[in-house]
Amino acid sequence: MPQLDGLRAVAMMGVVYHHWFPADWRWHAPTEAGLFLFFLLSGFLMTQGLLREVEVDSTGQILRRFHLKRLQRIYPAYYVALALGALLGIKEIWHSPWVWLVNGQNFLIQQCGYWPPGAAHFWTLAVEQQYYLFWPLLILWVPRRALPVTLLLLALSAPVFRAYAASQSWWSVDLLPWSVIDQFALGSLWAYAMHHCGKISRRWLDAVGLIALLGYAWLYGSWELGHAVPHWCHWQQTFLAIVFLVLISRASLGQCGWFSAVVWHLSFSQSCAARGREDLLVFVG
Repeated sequence: MPQLDGLRAVAMMGVVYHHWFPADWRWHAPTEAGLFLFFLLSGFLMTQGLLREVEVDSTGQILRRFHLKRLQRIYPAYYVALALGALLGIKEIWHSPWVWLVNGQNFLIQQCGYWPPGAAHFWTLAVEQQYYLFWPLLILWVPRRALPVTLLLLALSAPVFRAYAASQSWWSVDLLPWSVIDQFALGSLWAYAMHHCGKISRRWLDAVGLIALLGYAWLYGSWELGHAVPHWCHWQQTFLAIVFLVLISRASLGQCGWFSAVVWHLSFSQSCAARGREDLLVFVG
């Protein structure tokens, strides 16, 4: 879908800007937001595909195809990047090779308490891979009627976990899978709504997005000004995820509307789709 490819391109540029440009160039902007958009898109696209397949095939066949596709798409480039990192002398890869081979580096970084030079960005790919392991089981095994409530409860649990994690270690706030489960869950919730619900009001979507945007602006502004509201500051990512959810919902319905400037040019979107693996290469490069 061209609109979603455009959003993926915007998310990719946000990740590149966050990692490759000096901190002084960010002007206090939430440049890490591109990563949250990636997680939302992953939750949406993964769940959308699973819900379509479950109607025509057995669970075992669906899981086999799902994991085989990800193995073929992700691991060749990932292992090449790991090998290059090891050859270039990244000591963390040499010291704990099995952790990196099985995508457990986010837990390793969380335990060590520092970003390994040259390999820190791999934590995001680890989180994605960990969700790929258990998320299909959740989508396929939870009863259809209970799935939206389950996803909503998971989304609401994320800021609670972040508040608890912050009291223990800053490194747990973003690096652990449960810290970003609201982004995957909200993306999945929209996939469920598209699959099972009828026509959804544009006004309702816009109202939800506006409220979430105002909430995020208040929390982020308070944080930047040094007046963060205790506990509520951990809802920043959830509010931002809801804003991105509205963007994804409008794009998936073919309604660019008020965010048409974001997905501004169809040919740009199509060129991103044609290149296929560029978003993955941002993660591993």
